[in-house]
Amino acid sequence: MKKIISFLLVFTMLFTLCACNEGENEETSQIESYPETPSEDFRYYDLEDGSGVCVMYYYGGDEVVVIPAEIDGKSVKDVRISSFRYNEKLKTLYIPEGVTALSVSVIDDQAATTTVEKIVLPSTLKTIDNSAFKGFAKLREINLPDTLEKVGGSIFEGCVSLTDTYLPKSCFGNGYASLSGCSIENVVVPEGVTLLDYSEFSNAGIKSIVLPSTLKEIGYAAFYKCPIEEIVLPDGLEKIDRRAFYGTNLKEVVIPASVKEMSDMSFDGVEGLERLIFLGDAPQNFTDWEYAYDEPDKFYEIHISNSAEGFSFPRWNGFPVRYTDSDEMPHISGDFEYFENEKGITVSGYLGKGGDIVIPESINGKAVTEIGIRAFGGNEAVKTVKFPETLETICNRAFMACIGLEKLELPSSVRNIGSASFASCNALTELNIPQGVETVGNDAFAFNDGLVKVVLPEGVKNWGGHIFQNCKVLCDITLPADMKVLPEGMFFANYSLERLELPAGLEEIGRSALRSTKLSEITLPEGLKIIGDYAFESDGRIKSINIPETLEYVGEEAFESTSITEITFPAGLKTIWTWSFNCCYNLEKITFLGDAPEVKMTSEEEDGYGYSIDYSFPNNTDFVVYINENAQGFEGDFWNRCEIKYIGEENEDTLE
Repeated sequence: MKKIISFLLVFTMLFTLCACNEGENEETSQIESYPETPSEDFRYYDLEDGSGVCVMYYYGGDEVVVIPAEIDGKSVKDVRISSFRYNEKLKTLYIPEGVTALSVSVIDDQAATTTVEKIVLPSTLKTIDNSAFKGFAKLREINLPDTLEKVGGSIFEGCVSLTDTYLPKSCFGNGYASLSGCSIENVVVPEGVTLLDYSEFSNAGIKSIVLPSTLKEIGYAAFYKCPIEEIVLPDGLEKIDRRAFYGTNLKEVVIPASVKEMSDMSFDGVEGLERLIFLGDAPQNFTDWEYAYDEPDKFYEIHISNSAEGFSFPRWNGFPVRYTDSDEMPHISGDFEYFENEKGITVSGYLGKGGDIVIPESINGKAVTEIGIRAFGGNEAVKTVKFPETLETICNRAFMACIGLEKLELPSSVRNIGSASFASCNALTELNIPQGVETVGNDAFAFNDGLVKVVLPEGVKNWGGHIFQNCKVLCDITLPADMKVLPEGMFFANYSLERLELPAGLEEIGRSALRSTKLSEITLPEGLKIIGDYAFESDGRIKSINIPETLEYVGEEAFESTSITEITFPAGLKTIWTWSFNCCYNLEKITFLGDAPEVKMTSEEEDGYGYSIDYSFPNNTDFVVYINENAQGFEGDFWNRCEIKYIGEENEDTLE
């Protein structure tokens, strides 16, 4: 019966909205029943391409305005729709056939006072700019033609009276979040749409929605804080991105078998969610360790078929799992929930009271080899843990946010430490990772506010990124002698780090590896080839740095905001970026001992208002570049902006 009612509801929505769309020609023809508003009531300007004019202002006081198709013999092609934001008499606006664009000037923060209730758009319309109808609080009726090709972001933000309208394909999946902040309650996404983009419906008033069979992807925060209570995901859907349904009122969602990729954060922030029902096998990348520190705020149930592949029972990625076709209950031994793995036993959950915990070496005669994902995560009562010598793997987030964990002694049998496995364990002050560990995951010990001393072993094959990020009091670090790469963000935002001895064999300093530390000087080892993006960016503390002869690459903003006064690069340097020395206001002298390196241009970005940020040159141009007389390649836009002198001329300047 419920399915029949849902079908009738969907059919009614489709019929109503399609009927509205078919009525566009009828609405447009109503223009003939009103006289054209006199052209002298409008201010306009000629378009640069000579195709016609843009109506940019209306001076009259009529309740119904019909913009003429021609003014002074010139076709009206554009209407500056934002100029109607403060018209307090107008109620109905007709845009004539021939208009292809609704444009917007910069919109100030002043609340719109327009009284417009109805807008009729032409079938010739191609583009609508960002925030076109922002603040049109009394707008109740508008037709969007299928001819639209580009629709800007948040076009209906603040249109609190507009609860229903037909939405063409151009409103969806174009990267502009066209419907963000709208008050439309019932939405039918047309067939042919394959993507609901980033923040597509964020903060919208959607209560019911019909998704097309063509939909393949639901993007990041697509339904952010929509009051939607039910949703039917179509067969054919392949991906659900992070926080796609954050803040919605969903209680149960059926995941089609076609879904191959989703995040454990896809339903983060859905406070009332009780269960996800998977119709197929486990999706890939359910846990996205690029965002290892992100943690779902609720662990709803996962319901699966007994024959589904890729899931584990009784927990999968920390979420409790229940079979839809079986009454099988979780396996429990003492205070521990567990399941069998290929090598032995995975401890998947802890049911005890905390304090000093002893994890057994075996359960039911099989060795405990693994601590599962989130097995102890968030347990504030755990103080110490005695691990078995059979343990090989500590999975992602296994002890994350165990804020009472005071001491950590890992057994020599451990080979793998997962992402964010001991992040935010704020009572932990010292860490000695044993020899034999082969992998340390992203954010493994990040955000540990009490961690002071760390000793890292040799032999680690895979270091993750941001392992000790935001360990604010960490100051005593012993790095392994065999470390070749200082990983990305390893000591980012370690504000107490004043000294660090780098291994003699180090070849690369990763992106942001030593960013925002308290280092004032650092010695780089011979053999170093790469300094990554933002590697030494600081608040001016770093005053001196040596550059080894082996250096080949200097990354984007690598030395940003340091206080170095001079720097010498070897003949073998191959690449720098235009903003490698951005905001180095004390920098006076850069010496290149060889030919000019390749200069990479920092990619252009927009400032959020449609203007390009110029990254073509640093924020300071006072330094002098010194080169050898026979050096080649110091020509072109970057070098032409520099003051270039030959090595030795600085001595002549001093004598003078």
